[in-house]
Amino acid sequence: MTLTYYVPNSVTTPAVNLVNGTASFTIPANTFPLGLQRIGANYSGDSDYSTGIGSATVTVNSAGTIKPTITVTAPTAVVAYPFFLTVTASGPSGDPVPTGSVSVMINNGNYGSTYTEPLTNGSVTFTPPNQVPNGPNTITVSYLGDSNYTSGSGSGSVNLFEFPSFKFTPGTATIAVNQPLSITVSLSGYSNYPTPTGTVTLSSGTTYTSSPVQLTAGSVAFTVPANSLPIGGDTITASYSGDSNYRADANNMGVNVTSIPTPGLAISGTTVTISTPGATTGNTSTITVTPSGGFTGNVALTAVIATGPAGGQYPPTLSFGTTTPVSITGATAGTATLTISTTAASSAALANPIHRGLPWYTEGSAALACILLICIPARRRSWHTMLGMLALLVTLTGSVLACGGGGSAGSGGSGGGTGPGGNSNPGTTTGAYTITVTGTSGTTTATGTVTLNVQ
Repeated sequence: MTLTYYVPNSVTTPAVNLVNGTASFTIPANTFPLGLQRIGANYSGDSDYSTGIGSATVTVNSAGTIKPTITVTAPTAVVAYPFFLTVTASGPSGDPVPTGSVSVMINNGNYGSTYTEPLTNGSVTFTPPNQVPNGPNTITVSYLGDSNYTSGSGSGSVNLFEFPSFKFTPGTATIAVNQPLSITVSLSGYSNYPTPTGTVTLSSGTTYTSSPVQLTAGSVAFTVPANSLPIGGDTITASYSGDSNYRADANNMGVNVTSIPTPGLAISGTTVTISTPGATTGNTSTITVTPSGGFTGNVALTAVIATGPAGGQYPPTLSFGTTTPVSITGATAGTATLTISTTAASSAALANPIHRGLPWYTEGSAALACILLICIPARRRSWHTMLGMLALLVTLTGSVLACGGGGSAGSGGSGGGTGPGGNSNPGTTTGAYTITVTGTSGTTTATGTVTLNVQ
Protein backbone atom coordinates (compact mmCIF):
# COMPACT_ATOMS: atom_id res chain seq x y z
CA MET A 1 0.00 0.00 0.00
CA THR A 2 1.19 3.53 -0.65
CA LEU A 3 0.19 6.83 0.86
CA THR A 4 -0.16 10.01 -1.14
CA TYR A 5 -0.40 13.49 0.36
CA TYR A 6 -0.78 16.73 -1.48
CA VAL A 7 1.40 19.53 -0.08
CA PRO A 8 0.99 21.26 -2.49
CA ASN A 9 2.15 18.71 -5.03
CA SER A 10 1.35 15.07 -4.82
CA VAL A 11 3.97 13.10 -2.88
CA THR A 12 3.71 9.32 -2.77
CA THR A 13 5.49 7.37 -0.08
CA PRO A 14 7.29 4.12 -0.66
CA ALA A 15 4.99 1.07 -0.54
CA VAL A 16 4.39 -0.47 2.89
CA ASN A 17 3.16 -4.05 3.34
CA LEU A 18 -0.04 -4.64 5.19
CA VAL A 19 0.24 -6.48 8.49
CA ASN A 20 -3.07 -7.94 9.58
CA GLY A 21 -4.73 -5.50 7.20
CA THR A 22 -2.90 -2.43 8.59
CA ALA A 23 -0.04 -0.33 7.25
CA SER A 24 1.77 2.42 9.23
CA PHE A 25 3.36 5.54 7.77
CA THR A 26 5.48 8.33 9.33
CA ILE A 27 5.29 11.74 7.72
CA PRO A 28 8.30 13.94 8.57
CA ALA A 29 7.77 16.97 10.81
CA ASN A 30 7.18 20.32 9.16
CA THR A 31 5.87 18.57 6.01
CA PHE A 32 2.38 20.01 6.05
CA PRO A 33 1.47 23.67 5.96
CA LEU A 34 -1.05 24.99 8.46
CA GLY A 35 -4.66 24.20 7.80
CA LEU A 36 -6.76 21.30 6.40
CA GLN A 37 -4.78 18.74 4.42
CA ARG A 38 -5.89 15.67 2.39
CA ILE A 39 -4.17 12.33 2.39
CA GLY A 40 -4.87 9.47 -0.06
CA ALA A 41 -4.14 5.76 0.39
CA ASN A 42 -3.62 3.45 -2.59
CA TYR A 43 -4.15 -0.31 -2.20
CA SER A 44 -2.29 -2.45 -4.72
CA GLY A 45 -4.60 -5.47 -4.40
CA ASP A 46 -3.83 -9.19 -3.98
CA SER A 47 -5.15 -12.55 -5.09
CA ASP A 48 -8.38 -12.02 -3.23
CA TYR A 49 -8.90 -8.29 -3.46
CA SER A 50 -8.68 -5.79 -6.25
CA THR A 51 -6.97 -2.42 -6.02
CA GLY A 52 -8.59 0.41 -4.17
CA ILE A 53 -8.16 3.95 -2.90
CA GLY A 54 -9.19 5.88 0.17
CA SER A 55 -8.69 9.35 1.60
CA ALA A 56 -8.68 11.27 4.86
CA THR A 57 -8.11 14.83 6.05
CA VAL A 58 -5.81 16.22 8.79
CA THR A 59 -5.73 19.68 10.35
CA VAL A 60 -2.24 21.11 10.95
CA ASN A 61 -2.04 23.59 13.81
CA SER A 62 0.68 26.03 14.82
CA ALA A 63 3.52 24.43 16.82
CA GLY A 64 3.03 26.95 19.65
CA THR A 65 -0.24 25.31 20.61
CA ILE A 66 1.35 21.92 21.45
CA LYS A 67 1.91 21.14 25.13
CA PRO A 68 5.31 19.59 25.84
CA THR A 69 5.77 16.66 28.20
CA ILE A 70 7.33 17.79 31.50
CA THR A 71 9.19 15.14 33.47
CA VAL A 72 10.58 15.69 37.03
CA THR A 73 13.30 13.28 38.13
CA ALA A 74 13.93 13.27 41.90
CA PRO A 75 15.82 10.86 44.20
CA THR A 76 13.67 7.97 45.32
CA ALA A 77 15.89 7.05 48.30
CA VAL A 78 16.17 8.93 51.57
CA VAL A 79 18.29 12.00 50.95
CA ALA A 80 19.72 15.01 52.70
CA TYR A 81 21.35 18.23 51.52
CA PRO A 82 22.58 18.62 48.93
CA PHE A 83 20.28 16.74 46.55
CA PHE A 84 19.45 17.37 42.89
CA LEU A 85 16.32 17.49 40.76
CA THR A 86 16.19 17.20 36.97
CA VAL A 87 13.37 18.69 34.87
CA THR A 88 13.00 17.66 31.22
CA ALA A 89 10.62 19.20 28.63
CA SER A 90 10.03 17.31 25.41
CA GLY A 91 7.70 17.54 22.41
CA PRO A 92 6.40 14.93 19.95
CA SER A 93 8.99 12.75 18.26
CA GLY A 94 10.80 14.69 15.60
CA ASP A 95 9.58 18.07 16.85
CA PRO A 96 11.96 20.80 18.00
CA VAL A 97 13.40 20.63 21.51
CA PRO A 98 11.55 23.02 23.86
CA THR A 99 13.49 26.10 24.93
CA GLY A 100 12.86 28.76 27.55
CA SER A 101 12.55 28.23 31.32
CA VAL A 102 10.69 26.27 33.93
CA SER A 103 9.23 27.59 37.19
CA VAL A 104 9.78 25.38 40.26
CA MET A 105 7.57 25.42 43.35
CA ILE A 106 8.04 23.37 46.56
CA ASN A 107 4.93 22.16 48.42
CA ASN A 108 2.61 24.43 46.39
CA GLY A 109 4.55 27.46 47.51
CA ASN A 110 3.80 26.89 51.19
CA TYR A 111 7.47 26.43 52.03
CA GLY A 112 10.09 28.51 50.31
CA SER A 113 9.64 30.77 47.32
CA THR A 114 9.08 29.90 43.66
CA TYR A 115 12.16 30.21 41.47
CA THR A 116 12.99 29.87 37.77
CA GLU A 117 15.55 27.63 36.06
CA PRO A 118 16.57 27.99 32.37
CA LEU A 119 16.45 24.92 30.10
CA THR A 120 19.52 23.73 28.23
CA ASN A 121 18.81 21.21 25.45
CA GLY A 122 15.36 20.76 26.95
CA SER A 123 16.42 20.00 30.55
CA VAL A 124 17.92 21.46 33.72
CA THR A 125 19.46 19.91 36.87
CA PHE A 126 19.44 21.99 40.03
CA THR A 127 19.56 21.91 43.84
CA PRO A 128 16.45 23.19 45.68
CA PRO A 129 17.00 25.82 48.37
CA ASN A 130 17.88 24.71 51.90
CA GLN A 131 14.46 25.68 53.22
CA VAL A 132 13.03 22.36 52.02
CA PRO A 133 11.66 20.65 55.14
CA ASN A 134 12.16 17.08 56.29
CA GLY A 135 9.68 14.47 55.16
CA PRO A 136 7.72 14.19 51.86
CA ASN A 137 7.90 17.24 49.60
CA THR A 138 5.85 17.90 46.45
CA ILE A 139 7.66 19.52 43.56
CA THR A 140 5.56 21.31 40.91
CA VAL A 141 7.20 22.46 37.66
CA SER A 142 5.58 24.80 35.11
CA TYR A 143 6.97 25.22 31.60
CA LEU A 144 6.65 28.82 30.44
CA GLY A 145 6.44 28.05 26.66
CA ASP A 146 8.33 29.21 23.61
CA SER A 147 7.62 29.88 19.94
CA ASN A 148 6.92 26.21 19.28
CA TYR A 149 5.25 25.05 22.49
CA THR A 150 2.59 26.35 24.76
CA SER A 151 2.97 26.22 28.55
CA GLY A 152 2.88 22.85 30.33
CA SER A 153 3.42 21.40 33.78
CA GLY A 154 4.74 18.37 35.58
CA SER A 155 5.32 17.23 39.17
CA GLY A 156 7.47 15.02 41.35
CA SER A 157 8.28 14.39 45.00
CA VAL A 158 11.25 13.87 47.28
CA ASN A 159 11.37 12.49 50.84
CA LEU A 160 13.97 14.55 52.66
CA PHE A 161 15.77 13.28 55.74
CA GLU A 162 18.28 15.51 57.51
CA PHE A 163 21.76 14.50 58.60
CA PRO A 164 22.01 14.83 62.41
CA SER A 165 24.83 16.66 64.17
CA PHE A 166 27.05 14.57 66.48
CA LYS A 167 28.66 15.65 69.74
CA PHE A 168 31.01 13.46 71.79
CA THR A 169 31.67 14.05 75.50
CA PRO A 170 34.60 14.08 75.99
CA GLY A 171 35.62 15.18 72.50
CA THR A 172 38.91 13.27 72.81
CA ALA A 173 40.30 11.07 75.57
CA THR A 174 43.53 9.57 76.87
CA ILE A 175 43.24 6.43 78.99
CA ALA A 176 45.43 3.55 80.13
CA VAL A 177 44.70 0.25 78.46
CA ASN A 178 43.38 -1.16 81.74
CA GLN A 179 40.96 1.73 82.30
CA PRO A 180 37.30 1.89 81.16
CA LEU A 181 36.21 4.82 78.99
CA SER A 182 32.92 6.68 79.53
CA ILE A 183 31.50 8.42 76.44
CA THR A 184 28.25 10.34 75.89
CA VAL A 185 26.97 10.72 72.31
CA SER A 186 24.48 13.54 71.69
CA LEU A 187 22.60 14.10 68.41
CA SER A 188 20.77 17.23 67.27
CA GLY A 189 19.22 18.74 64.13
CA TYR A 190 18.58 22.21 62.80
CA SER A 191 16.94 24.80 65.03
CA ASN A 192 13.25 24.03 65.67
CA TYR A 193 13.62 20.53 64.21
CA PRO A 194 12.59 17.49 66.25
CA THR A 195 15.12 15.82 68.55
CA PRO A 196 16.57 12.70 66.89
CA THR A 197 15.29 9.33 68.08
CA GLY A 198 16.48 5.84 67.20
CA THR A 199 19.58 3.97 68.35
CA VAL A 200 23.34 4.48 68.44
CA THR A 201 25.99 1.75 68.28
CA LEU A 202 29.56 2.37 69.40
CA SER A 203 32.50 0.55 67.86
CA SER A 204 36.27 0.64 67.39
CA GLY A 205 37.60 -1.40 64.50
CA THR A 206 37.30 -5.11 65.17
CA THR A 207 38.18 -4.90 68.87
CA TYR A 208 34.98 -3.48 70.30
CA THR A 209 31.31 -3.15 69.28
CA SER A 210 28.49 -2.27 71.65
CA SER A 211 24.87 -3.26 71.44
CA PRO A 212 22.53 -0.63 69.94
CA VAL A 213 21.32 1.73 72.67
CA GLN A 214 18.14 3.83 72.40
CA LEU A 215 18.57 7.60 72.48
CA THR A 216 16.97 9.46 75.39
CA ALA A 217 16.36 13.16 74.73
CA GLY A 218 18.89 12.90 71.92
CA SER A 219 21.72 11.43 74.04
CA VAL A 220 23.08 8.05 75.03
CA ALA A 221 25.92 7.08 77.41
CA PHE A 222 28.39 4.24 76.86
CA THR A 223 31.14 2.66 78.96
CA VAL A 224 33.86 0.95 76.93
CA PRO A 225 35.23 -1.81 79.20
CA ALA A 226 38.87 -1.82 80.26
CA ASN A 227 41.27 -3.69 77.94
CA SER A 228 38.83 -3.33 75.02
CA LEU A 229 41.03 -0.94 73.01
CA PRO A 230 44.59 -1.59 71.79
CA ILE A 231 47.49 0.61 72.88
CA GLY A 232 48.01 3.58 70.55
CA GLY A 233 45.74 5.97 68.68
CA ASP A 234 42.25 4.50 68.28
CA THR A 235 39.06 5.72 66.60
CA ILE A 236 35.66 5.39 68.26
CA THR A 237 32.75 5.37 65.77
CA ALA A 238 29.16 6.21 66.74
CA SER A 239 26.68 4.80 64.18
CA TYR A 240 23.16 6.29 64.20
CA SER A 241 20.22 4.21 62.95
CA GLY A 242 18.12 7.13 61.68
CA ASP A 243 14.40 7.81 62.26
CA SER A 244 11.45 9.40 60.46
CA ASN A 245 13.17 12.81 60.41
CA TYR A 246 16.88 12.03 60.25
CA ARG A 247 19.04 10.01 57.96
CA ALA A 248 21.28 7.22 59.26
CA ASP A 249 24.79 8.52 59.74
CA ALA A 250 28.06 7.96 61.62
CA ASN A 251 30.79 10.09 63.19
CA ASN A 252 34.12 9.53 64.97
CA MET A 253 36.19 10.63 67.96
CA GLY A 254 39.83 9.93 68.77
CA VAL A 255 41.15 8.01 71.79
CA ASN A 256 44.79 7.70 72.86
CA VAL A 257 45.36 4.44 74.73
CA THR A 258 48.54 4.17 76.83
CA SER A 259 50.22 1.26 78.59
CA ILE A 260 49.46 0.45 82.24
CA PRO A 261 51.06 3.13 84.48
CA THR A 262 53.02 2.34 87.65
CA PRO A 263 50.81 2.80 90.74
CA GLY A 264 51.89 5.75 92.83
CA LEU A 265 50.94 8.40 95.37
CA ALA A 266 51.20 12.15 95.81
CA ILE A 267 51.20 13.83 99.24
CA SER A 268 50.24 17.45 99.83
CA GLY A 269 49.21 19.53 102.84
CA THR A 270 47.62 22.88 103.60
CA THR A 271 49.69 25.70 105.14
CA VAL A 272 49.22 26.33 108.87
CA THR A 273 49.66 29.68 110.65
CA ILE A 274 49.59 29.66 114.47
CA SER A 275 48.98 33.18 115.70
CA THR A 276 50.27 32.53 119.26
CA PRO A 277 52.42 29.67 120.57
CA GLY A 278 50.23 27.26 122.49
CA ALA A 279 47.10 28.02 120.43
CA THR A 280 44.75 25.05 120.06
CA THR A 281 42.71 26.42 117.15
CA GLY A 282 43.89 26.89 113.59
CA ASN A 283 46.68 24.42 114.28
CA THR A 284 45.75 21.61 111.86
CA SER A 285 46.76 20.84 108.28
CA THR A 286 44.66 18.73 105.90
CA ILE A 287 46.93 16.13 104.33
CA THR A 288 45.72 14.86 100.94
CA VAL A 289 46.83 11.49 99.57
CA THR A 290 46.20 11.33 95.80
CA PRO A 291 46.53 7.95 94.03
CA SER A 292 47.77 7.46 90.47
CA GLY A 293 48.25 4.55 88.12
CA GLY A 294 45.45 2.57 89.72
CA PHE A 295 46.96 2.52 93.21
CA THR A 296 44.77 1.16 96.03
CA GLY A 297 45.58 0.27 99.64
CA ASN A 298 46.17 1.71 103.12
CA VAL A 299 48.70 4.53 103.41
CA ALA A 300 50.46 5.08 106.78
CA LEU A 301 51.48 8.69 107.42
CA THR A 302 54.36 10.08 109.49
CA ALA A 303 55.55 13.67 109.94
CA VAL A 304 58.77 15.31 111.16
CA ILE A 305 60.06 18.87 111.49
CA ALA A 306 62.53 19.24 108.63
CA THR A 307 63.61 22.86 109.14
CA GLY A 308 62.94 25.62 111.67
CA PRO A 309 64.33 28.86 113.12
CA ALA A 310 68.00 28.74 114.17
CA GLY A 311 68.44 28.05 117.90
CA GLY A 312 64.74 27.41 118.34
CA GLN A 313 63.40 26.09 121.64
CA TYR A 314 60.37 23.97 122.45
CA PRO A 315 59.82 22.72 118.84
CA PRO A 316 56.26 21.85 117.75
CA THR A 317 55.01 18.31 118.22
CA LEU A 318 53.08 16.51 115.45
CA SER A 319 50.26 13.97 115.55
CA PHE A 320 47.84 12.35 113.07
CA GLY A 321 45.74 10.87 115.85
CA THR A 322 43.37 8.22 114.45
CA THR A 323 43.31 9.67 110.90
CA THR A 324 46.15 7.44 109.71
CA PRO A 325 46.32 5.12 107.84
CA VAL A 326 44.38 6.59 104.90
CA SER A 327 42.39 4.04 102.89
CA ILE A 328 42.51 4.42 99.07
CA THR A 329 39.93 2.26 97.30
CA GLY A 330 39.73 3.92 93.88
CA ALA A 331 40.74 7.04 91.96
CA THR A 332 39.43 9.36 94.69
CA ALA A 333 42.00 11.00 96.98
CA GLY A 334 41.95 10.41 100.75
CA THR A 335 42.67 12.84 103.56
CA ALA A 336 44.09 12.90 107.10
CA THR A 337 44.44 15.62 109.74
CA LEU A 338 47.87 16.64 111.06
CA THR A 339 47.59 18.35 114.46
CA ILE A 340 50.48 20.67 115.37
CA SER A 341 51.01 21.43 119.07
CA THR A 342 53.17 24.33 120.28
CA THR A 343 54.27 25.50 123.75
CA ALA A 344 53.03 28.76 125.23
CA ALA A 345 55.41 31.16 126.98
CA SER A 346 55.14 31.23 130.83
CA SER A 347 56.83 32.50 134.12
CA ALA A 348 57.82 29.65 136.53
CA ALA A 349 58.45 29.77 140.40
CA LEU A 350 62.05 30.42 141.32
CA ALA A 351 64.10 27.29 141.98
CA ASN A 352 66.31 29.10 144.67
CA PRO A 353 65.86 32.18 146.95
CA ILE A 354 67.11 35.42 145.55
CA HIS A 355 70.37 36.71 147.17
CA ARG A 356 71.22 40.32 146.67
CA GLY A 357 74.82 39.95 147.95
CA LEU A 358 77.27 37.10 147.99
CA PRO A 359 76.13 33.54 147.52
CA TRP A 360 75.09 31.63 150.68
CA TYR A 361 78.24 29.66 150.77
CA THR A 362 80.35 32.83 150.68
CA GLU A 363 78.43 34.38 153.56
CA GLY A 364 78.70 31.11 155.52
CA SER A 365 82.46 31.11 155.22
CA ALA A 366 82.67 34.61 156.68
CA ALA A 367 80.40 33.65 159.56
CA LEU A 368 82.56 30.61 160.34
CA ALA A 369 85.67 32.77 160.47
CA CYS A 370 83.97 35.17 162.88
CA ILE A 371 82.91 32.33 165.20
CA LEU A 372 86.43 30.98 165.31
CA LEU A 373 87.72 34.43 166.17
CA ILE A 374 85.25 34.86 169.03
CA CYS A 375 86.15 31.45 170.44
CA ILE A 376 89.79 32.52 170.94
CA PRO A 377 90.29 33.79 174.52
CA ALA A 378 90.72 37.51 174.74
CA ARG A 379 94.06 37.13 176.52
CA ARG A 380 95.42 35.33 173.50
CA ARG A 381 94.11 37.78 170.94
CA SER A 382 97.37 39.26 169.90
CA TRP A 383 97.76 41.19 166.77
CA HIS A 384 99.50 38.13 165.32
CA THR A 385 96.45 36.02 166.00
CA MET A 386 94.09 38.60 164.56
CA LEU A 387 96.21 38.85 161.42
CA GLY A 388 96.15 35.09 160.94
CA MET A 389 92.38 34.88 161.31
CA LEU A 390 91.98 37.66 158.75
CA ALA A 391 94.19 35.76 156.30
CA LEU A 392 92.10 32.60 156.87
CA LEU A 393 88.92 34.55 156.16
CA VAL A 394 90.29 35.98 152.93
CA THR A 395 91.48 32.54 151.80
CA LEU A 396 88.13 30.83 152.46
CA THR A 397 86.16 33.56 150.74
CA GLY A 398 88.36 33.57 147.65
CA SER A 399 88.26 29.80 147.34
CA VAL A 400 84.50 29.72 147.50
CA LEU A 401 84.16 32.52 144.99
CA ALA A 402 86.49 30.72 142.62
CA CYS A 403 84.75 27.38 142.91
CA GLY A 404 81.10 28.38 143.32
CA GLY A 405 80.70 31.62 141.44
CA GLY A 406 77.41 33.41 140.82
CA GLY A 407 74.55 31.72 138.86
CA SER A 408 74.34 32.54 135.13
CA ALA A 409 71.52 32.39 132.51
CA GLY A 410 70.63 28.84 131.61
CA SER A 411 72.77 27.27 134.41
CA GLY A 412 70.17 27.16 137.14
CA GLY A 413 72.10 29.52 139.35
CA SER A 414 70.77 32.51 141.18
CA GLY A 415 71.59 34.66 138.19
CA GLY A 416 68.06 33.96 136.83
CA GLY A 417 68.43 32.49 133.22
CA THR A 418 65.67 32.26 130.59
CA GLY A 419 66.48 28.79 129.23
CA PRO A 420 65.07 25.44 130.33
CA GLY A 421 67.16 25.63 133.48
CA GLY A 422 66.20 29.21 134.20
CA ASN A 423 63.27 30.74 135.96
CA SER A 424 60.93 31.39 132.88
CA ASN A 425 59.62 29.54 129.72
CA PRO A 426 59.74 31.52 126.44
CA GLY A 427 57.54 28.94 124.60
CA THR A 428 57.95 27.65 121.04
CA THR A 429 60.30 29.83 119.04
CA THR A 430 58.43 31.90 116.44
CA GLY A 431 59.28 31.70 112.74
CA ALA A 432 58.85 29.47 109.70
CA TYR A 433 59.03 25.67 109.91
CA THR A 434 58.97 23.02 107.19
CA ILE A 435 57.28 19.74 108.01
CA THR A 436 57.95 16.64 105.90
CA VAL A 437 55.02 14.21 105.60
CA THR A 438 55.75 10.68 104.40
CA GLY A 439 53.14 8.21 103.15
CA THR A 440 54.01 4.53 102.98
CA SER A 441 52.11 1.54 101.64
CA GLY A 442 54.19 -1.57 101.11
CA THR A 443 56.98 -0.61 98.72
CA THR A 444 55.23 2.54 97.59
CA THR A 445 56.42 5.74 99.28
CA ALA A 446 55.70 9.41 98.68
CA THR A 447 56.59 12.61 100.53
CA GLY A 448 55.14 16.08 100.72
CA THR A 449 55.69 19.22 102.74
CA VAL A 450 53.62 21.44 105.00
CA THR A 451 54.58 25.03 105.73
CA LEU A 452 54.12 26.13 109.37
CA ASN A 453 54.30 29.72 110.50
CA VAL A 454 54.42 30.40 114.27
CA GLN A 455 53.81 34.06 115.02
